[in-house]
Formats: sequence, structure tokens, C-alpha cells
Amino acid sequence: MKYAASVADALAELGVGAPYPRPLAVPPEGLRHAPELQAAVGEESATLWWSAPPGATAHDVWMEDLSARSAPRLALSQVRGTTVQVQGLTPGSTYALRVLPRKHLQAALPDMQSNAVVLTVPGGPPAPQPTLGPTPSLTPSPTPGLVSAATPPVPPRGLDVRPARGALRVSWSPVPGAASYLVLVRDRDARTGWRSLPTSATALRIEGLRAGARHAVRVQALGEAGISAPTSAVRGIPTAPTPPRPRRLRIVGDGQAPELRWRRVGGATHYRVSYRSARPGAPWRTLPEVPQRVTRLVLTPLTRGHHLIRVRSFHDLVRGGADTVVHRTM
Repeated sequence: MKYAASVADALAELGVGAPYPRPLAVPPEGLRHAPELQAAVGEESATLWWSAPPGATAHDVWMEDLSARSAPRLALSQVRGTTVQVQGLTPGSTYALRVLPRKHLQAALPDMQSNAVVLTVPGGPPAPQPTLGPTPSLTPSPTPGLVSAATPPVPPRGLDVRPARGALRVSWSPVPGAASYLVLVRDRDARTGWRSLPTSATALRIEGLRAGARHAVRVQALGEAGISAPTSAVRGIPTAPTPPRPRRLRIVGDGQAPELRWRRVGGATHYRVSYRSARPGAPWRTLPEVPQRVTRLVLTPLTRGHHLIRVRSFHDLVRGGADTVVHRTM
């Protein structure tokens, strides 16, 4: 728009047309789609999930304590993914929650915040039902987060976790009064946080997991009265075919920094290169992980003498075959 105004102004100075009208209209910047928020209340907590707008890399969670008539405050910042659990809520209090998308460090404008979800935490003394203020963007939506006098559903039973290729197949028994479920999975070997997957079925295949890594799975039931306690964690390990050993492993060049080469291994995600002195009892030294597309590597300066050099293929954490060569450094 600034370029168009500059061209129109320049032509106007030459007697062609009129200058561009002022002030210039400034189009809104940043994300221009609001997420749609849903929630379920638990014991001193609330589980939120939403639809991420295009281009959003994270979300901020804003919370307003309607019982205490406090101003909205930032409860959680830069939440990755589309689900999160807000802890530390006061029993008997009523809250309004909403999320605001952001793209990296830039938060969206306030008019792009989600719908507000109003929920009352069970327990505590009876409290009067406050109403939302005049903010037009805080329009409550019908969600599972609205609490009735009913009891939250019980945790699911019969949780069964079976391994699959790069995935886990999870199933459980249906819970009376549950409208949907939250499946929580965590990579124990990577020490990551819990990832939540909503579903209305009683079975789910969790894709995109690291093969060979230990995962923990829990399930919660969601109903009109809130969310159940999670089940006990059940362990599962995704599988993958064992990749074969690298072939045509060879040394190119002489000296103390030789180049190691091998053929790419189908089904491998990376390689591990180790070396040690050929002396009995010498320890192995392992280099940083080598990506699957890399099939040549210059070794760090080696000491004089004979060395054993080994390359092993991996698929995530599943160990594949290995090949070893002997190199003599003069």
C-alpha cells in the first residue's frame, strides 16, 4: 500500500491524477484466525484443548477468576501443541479461560483470542454465580467444561497398550457417562512431557513415536460433570524392523585423519561411529550421531598404531547391524 501511495503521489506531482488519500489504511498484522476452545474441569485443575489457527506456533492461556472479580492474567505462556492442563485452581471458584495464538515471539492481536470457557471447580463452599464482564470476546460457549451437580466419570478400566511399527495401539473399556476421552502419552527415555490426544472412541493408534523408546500411556474420561482421574500408566515400546549393517565400509586416505565411507542403509534413521585402539581392553569412543543421509565421515586425529573403527545402523533406538574395519596410522 505504501508503494501504491508513493507512485500515486509521484504521478500527481507530474500532473497525472490525484495524490493518494490520507491517512493510509493499515491492514492488521499477524495471525487472523481465532482458535476454538473447549475444556473439562477436574480436581483443582482444568484440561483445555483447541483448534490451532494456520501459522500459529504456540498459544498463551489467559485466566480470569470470576469469583474473586480479578482481572484476566496470563496463566501459561507459549504452550506448544493444542492441549494443556491448568493446575492450582481453587475449589468452588468459577473461572473464565481463553487462549491467544502466537507466531514465535509475536502474539496475535486481542481480537483473535478464542471463545471463553466458563467452568466451576468442584468442591469448596457454594459460591454465587458471577457473570462475565462486557468484553464481547468472552462469550461463553457450550463445552464439556460446564459443571453440573453430577459426579465426574470414573477412570477407564482395562487399559491395554500393544506395540506397533513406530506406534502404539491403545484400547480400554467404555466408561458410563463419558462423552470422550483424553489419551496421554510420554516418551520416558527422552524425558518429555505428557502429550494429550482427544478421542470419542475407546481405542486409538498413537503414531509418530520413537521406535525402541519406552513410552508411558494413561487415559482420562470426560463427561458433562468434568474429567476423571487418570488411569495408572501402562508401558509400551514401539517397534521397527532391525536395519542391516552398513556395507562396503572402507577407509579412504592415509594419515591420522582418514575418511570413513560406507553405503547408505535402507530403514536406518542414523548411524553411530565408534573407534578404539586395537590394544586389548582399550575403550570405545563414540562420535555424535550421524544422520542417515551421511555416508562418509572424516575421523578426528588418531594416535599412531592400529585402530578398530565400527559403524552401526539404528532405527530410532532399535540397534541394527554393525561393520568394523582396521586402520593403521603411521
